[in-house]
Amino acid sequence: MALVAALSVGWAANAQSSLAGYEFVTGTSFSKWVTLTSTTNLLPSSGDYVASSVQNIGFSFPFGGNTYTQFSVNEDGNLRLGGTQTGTNAFTAPFNSSNASENSPKINFFGCDGYCVAGTHYVHAQNFTSSTGLKYLVVEFCLGTWTSATRNMPYKWQVHLCANGNIQVVFPSAVPSQDPATSRQMGLCVNNQDGWIIDTLNHATHFTNGSSTYWPSSHWPNTNRYYIFYRDNCTTIPDFDHTFTPTTNWRTFSSATDLFNAHCHKEVYSFLVEPGFRYTFKTGCGDGATANFDTKLFLYNSSGSVLDSNDNACNTFTSMIEYCANSSELYLVVQGYNKIYSGSYTLAYKQGAFDPSYTTITPTTSYRTLSSTTDSTNPSKIYRFYVSDNDLSNNRTFFFKTGCGNGAYADFDTWMSIRDANGTLLAYNDDGTCGGSTESYIAYQPTQSGYLFLTVRGYSSIDLGSYTLAYKKGCVDVAEYHYSITATNSWQTHSSQTSDDGCNSYKIYRTYVTAGYAYTFKTGCEDGASADFWTDLSLYNSDGIRIADDENAYCSEGISSKLFYCPSQSGYVYLKVNDWTSSYGNYTLAYKRETPLHITVNTNPAGGGWIEGNKGNYATGQSCSLTAYPSLGYEFTNWTEGSTVVSTDPYYSFTVTSNRTLTANFTPTGNCQLSQNEKYKPNNIQVLNMEKQV
Repeated sequence: MALVAALSVGWAANAQSSLAGYEFVTGTSFSKWVTLTSTTNLLPSSGDYVASSVQNIGFSFPFGGNTYTQFSVNEDGNLRLGGTQTGTNAFTAPFNSSNASENSPKINFFGCDGYCVAGTHYVHAQNFTSSTGLKYLVVEFCLGTWTSATRNMPYKWQVHLCANGNIQVVFPSAVPSQDPATSRQMGLCVNNQDGWIIDTLNHATHFTNGSSTYWPSSHWPNTNRYYIFYRDNCTTIPDFDHTFTPTTNWRTFSSATDLFNAHCHKEVYSFLVEPGFRYTFKTGCGDGATANFDTKLFLYNSSGSVLDSNDNACNTFTSMIEYCANSSELYLVVQGYNKIYSGSYTLAYKQGAFDPSYTTITPTTSYRTLSSTTDSTNPSKIYRFYVSDNDLSNNRTFFFKTGCGNGAYADFDTWMSIRDANGTLLAYNDDGTCGGSTESYIAYQPTQSGYLFLTVRGYSSIDLGSYTLAYKKGCVDVAEYHYSITATNSWQTHSSQTSDDGCNSYKIYRTYVTAGYAYTFKTGCEDGASADFWTDLSLYNSDGIRIADDENAYCSEGISSKLFYCPSQSGYVYLKVNDWTSSYGNYTLAYKRETPLHITVNTNPAGGGWIEGNKGNYATGQSCSLTAYPSLGYEFTNWTEGSTVVSTDPYYSFTVTSNRTLTANFTPTGNCQLSQNEKYKPNNIQVLNMEKQV
C-alpha cells in the first residue's frame, strides 16, 4: 500500500476536542490492506478474557482532545488508547450508554464476546512511515467468537492510526465463510458522551449518550470494505499547500491525495497571474498531466469564491480548466470527484495568450478622468489606448495616474501596468509621484505605434475599492518624470539624451531627498558624469516651484553643470536636465547623497559687523560666498580660520571641502562715520544721505 501524505500538519497542537469534528467516509479498495511482516502476537495466551500489556504507539496520536502514546488490546477486539491496560468486560455491547465509557477511549470493530484460539488467532502491530515522512501504526486483528459454532473462524480487520489523527479500519479481500453468530456493535469513542457507531454498511452516526444500534448476527463487512474517520483539517484559502508560477511553457507538479494518510482529501495551490492572460490547468490530456483517480478541479479567487470548475476533460479521470484571469492571485484546488476518490496525479499548467476584456480610452493633450471600482468579482480593470505614428514622431509621453492631482484618486493601494498586444510588459508602477501609498503613476514613451493595454488593480489581491484614473498624452512636466533615481552614499549614474524633436528636449528625474543630507547632481567633472552639449540643471518641488539652480562646472569638459541641494525637509523633488544654448545631445548624470559639511561664521567683536551669505550645510565641492559688513565705527580687517588669515577681502568665496569655522574681524575706527565699504551697502543709503546733509 502506498500511503502518501501531502502535508504533515500540526494536528496534535489542534487536536479535536470532540469526535463530532471527524468526517466519515466508507468504500471498498483492495489497496488499503497493509501486509505486515511482524509476527509477534500481542495477546499473551489463548482463550477468553485475554488482554495484552500496554504497547507503545510509536508517536503521539491525537484523539478526542488528548494525545496518546500507548495502547492495549484484548480478545474481544477492543483497542484501548492510553497507559491503562484494557479490561475484558463490557464486551457484548461496547458502545451502549452503560458500556461506552468502559475500557475507553477505544476503537472496536468486532464488538462481541471474542475468543483467541492458539495457532489460529492473533493481534499483530507494526509501525510504518509514509514516503513523505508521516508515521502510522497498523494493528491487525484475527479473532473468533466465544460462540462455539464460529470460535475457529478467522475474523480479520486492521486498525490504522495515523500521526495526524486520522483513523482507518480495513477489512481484507477474504470474507469469512460464516458470519458471526451474534449481534455486534462497531465503532469508536472517547466515552459514552462522544463516539461514532457504524449503524449500516455504508453509514456511521455520532452519538452523545451511547448507542443502541447493533449489527445483526448475520452481517459481516464485505470484501475490501474500509471505514475512515478523519478530521477535515483542509487548508483554507488564502492558505495553501503548494505554490507554482505558470509560464508560457507547460510545467508539471506531481502529488497525491489520501483521505487517511494525508491531512486532507484535497490540495490547494496558490499562484500569481497577470490580468488579461489565459491560463490552463489539467490532470490529463497530454503535456505530462496524469491522474490515477477521478479528479475534479476548482478555481477560486482570494476571497474564496469559485470562479470555475471542471470534472471530466478528455476522459472520466481527468479535469481541465481554461480561464482568462482578471486578478493577480488565484487558487486551484485538486480533489477527487467525491471524497472517496483519491490517489496520485501530475498537474500540468501553463500561461497562454493575452486576451483581455477591456474598455477603450482616448488620451488627449489635456488630462481626462474615468472613475471605476474593483471588487472580489472584478479585481482589475483593463483599458486599451492607441499610439499613433504622430505620437511617435513628436516623442509624446502617455501619462496615467490614480492620485497626485488632475482629478486622479484612489481609496486603496493601486498598481498599474502597460502591456502590448502580445502581453509583453512595457511599464509598471506601484506608488506614484506625490509620496502617498495608494496612488500609482506611469509616464510611458512608446517606441512603436499600435494598441496598448493599461491594467489597474490592487497592489495585492485584498486591495480593492474605488478609483479615478487620470490620463493624457504630451510632454513631461515637473511632478511628472521620465526616470526615477535613488541617491546613495556612492556615486551612481544614469545616461540619456535630448533632441529638438517634440517632447524630447529635456529629461526630468524624480528622487526622494531626506532632510539632513546633502545631494549633488552633475553632468561632468569625473565620477562617470559627462555631456557633449551645454547642459543646465534645475530642481523643483512637487508644486513645480524652482528650489535650486546649477553652478557652472568648470572642469575639463567645459560644458557641464553641477547642482547642490541640502533639503530642510524630506520628500520628492524633480531634477530637470535641459539645454543651455538650444543644443542637444548625450549626457550621463552622476548623483550622490552624503552627510553635509557645515560652514560656521562668527564676527569679532560680536557687534563689530555682520555677514551675508549662505551659512550652514553644504555638499562637498559646492561654492560658498560670504560678505562681511562693518557696523558704524568699525571697519573690516580680515577673515580668519583659527589663527590663520584666509582673506583680507570682505567678499570671501571658496569651494567647500571640509567643515570650517570662519571669523570676520573688525577694527574700531574711532568715529561714527560709515566706512568706505559700508557706504555702498544698500540698506545704508538713507544713513549715507543723512551724512551728506551734515
